[in-house]
Amino acid sequence: MKNISEISLEKIDSILEKSKIELKKVFGKNLKKIIFYGSYARNEEKDGSDIDIMALADINRIDLSKYRDKISDIMVELSLEFDLLVSITEINIDDFNNFIEYIPFYETVEEEGIELYAS
Repeated sequence: MKNISEISLEKIDSILEKSKIELKKVFGKNLKKIIFYGSYARNEEKDGSDIDIMALADINRIDLSKYRDKISDIMVELSLEFDLLVSITEINIDDFNNFIEYIPFYETVEEEGIELYAS
């Protein structure tokens, strides 16, 4: 018999793997990095916590916004399938790297995040 923490770990692993597959489909060769961050990545989740994922792509900001509907579809699909809120943020990789020391959110993701994919 599995305990709750084992089930949660399996669920999280499945969410992360499926998100990686779907983000690769959406961004193709332009996907440069996927980072799992936030309370689940730190093992500090509580009731109501979401799974936080950042996709870093080599696509300019204006064009990146055109992917928002596809990313929203992935979030909804995964959230419904696993009964757990999934949040995906897409950011231009150059913006992330250039502004990491100026934007505390980027710095936190870099320091605490878990890299799921890099190309």
